Amino acid sequence: MARQSNTPGRSLRLGTLIAAMVALMPTAALAATDTDSVSIPATDTDFAHTVTVDKFDPAMGTLQSVTLTLDGTVAGTMELENTSTSSGGVGSVQLSASFSMALADDPSIKLAQAALPADVQSFDLSVFDGTVDFDGTSGVSVDGSASDTVTQTFDDVATLAALTGTGGVEFVVEAVGTSFALGDTGNIESNFSTDANADVTIAYEYAEAQLPAISIEKTPDLQTIVPGDDAPFTILVTNTGPVDLVNVVVTDPLAPGCDLAIGDLAVGASSEHD
Repeated sequence: MARQSNTPGRSLRLGTLIAAMVALMPTAALAATDTDSVSIPATDTDFAHTVTVDKFDPAMGTLQSVTLTLDGTVAGTMELENTSTSSGGVGSVQLSASFSMALADDPSIKLAQAALPADVQSFDLSVFDGTVDFDGTSGVSVDGSASDTVTQTFDDVATLAALTGTGGVEFVVEAVGTSFALGDTGNIESNFSTDANADVTIAYEYAEAQLPAISIEKTPDLQTIVPGDDAPFTILVTNTGPVDLVNVVVTDPLAPGCDLAIGDLAVGASSEHD
């Protein structure tokens, strides 16, 4: 039976707080996702912008994979003029662009290049009407746009390490215009005025950290005890946390002779000692 001595001249406190030392036993962790995003406003192409997103905080758990998403849009005006004085025909304009994203400190960590689906428009153009104004019977001016999304998931050690820590991490996002014009009239003059915008999202998939928890009850057998006598009591230790515990040791600073080495304690399990 656990006993605590009451010596003359000292007040006996039977409700002394007991400390437990525990070690965590690996168990199935809860999956979770943390995201961060940043936007690049419409900017003339071509451009290279540096954006910053939050790194994964290792205090949240164990990082398992990272998914990068780049939403890109190019928009603008396409102008076309048939300058041939001998023949008319069909002229075509294609508005298009490509996007790329790479880690600023390590360009080998990058998102696959995204070539946007092209916006292609064709027109019947007469022989040159005498004025290069992208209007009239031999010219045209139209607006167009194209957009696409590219997503890639990384789970290699190097990428996870580069994106784990405190603070932010920088990516370089590039947009390159690839618009062009075609015609079967022999002489074509074209002009393109485009800008692009992009949204970058980073999603961290991780195993959520699970912290151990334990409750300890110390119940005396007697409510009153005279000086010099022992105080018998019962200790009940319960694992109230979400994970199994190993190497559970219970200590009482006022009764060092009553220390207990309980050992393993499964989730929800209790251990009672007199």
